[in-house]
Amino acid sequence: MCVCVVDQGRSYGLQLNWHKVEQMIIACQADSVLQPDGTPIVCKKSLKYLGIQLASDGHIESEVSIKLGRAAQDFKTLMRLWNHCNISVAFKFIVFSACVIQRLLYGLDSAWLNKKVLAKLGEFYCT
Repeated sequence: MCVCVVDQGRSYGLQLNWHKVEQMIIACQADSVLQPDGTPIVCKKSLKYLGIQLASDGHIESEVSIKLGRAAQDFKTLMRLWNHCNISVAFKFIVFSACVIQRLLYGLDSAWLNKKVLAKLGEFYCT
């Protein structure tokens, strides 16, 4: 499969950086994919892809925990700003929704969230 990607990329003047290529095997026993020099491509249990931490077992809890931590930090930053200026509660809610909630939920729209993860997200609103 990598050979096809390499060949197609070459036709556009592109080439793979083999030091950055990683693989994640999902729900199967597969042989390692080899680099052109014959060394196997690094196989990982989780990978960062488009800003989201993907796990080979499909669990999303670690990514949600990371997002909750970042959202809490963003909210603390906004609170420091809000404590030093006169802004209406309605405008604070608009900013909170746009900056904190959107960043928290980004990339989770297509994830399967179990009750435990949904409870964690719900708790964020209560704190």
